Amino acid sequence: MIPIEVKLKVKYGLRRDPSNEQIAAWSKLVGQLISAGADPEDAGREAAVANFTGVDECLYGSEADNIAALLNALAAKR
Repeated sequence: MIPIEVKLKVKYGLRRDPSNEQIAAWSKLVGQLISAGADPEDAGREAAVANFTGVDECLYGSEADNIAALLNALAAKR
């Protein structure tokens, strides 16, 4: 199974894996934005820009997970 750090790095084009603290902050903000009515993909991107350094700096040749899959993987990790 691919670690959530790697999945987030690929989805958002990060140079490095995000830290556990960054991931927790991302997850919290995504939840808040979705609860406020935001589209999950838009919420994920907004939270990524707010919490991760270097969004879209890299382009990886793989298909990224959707936000629901990322949040489920994060929940399973805990």
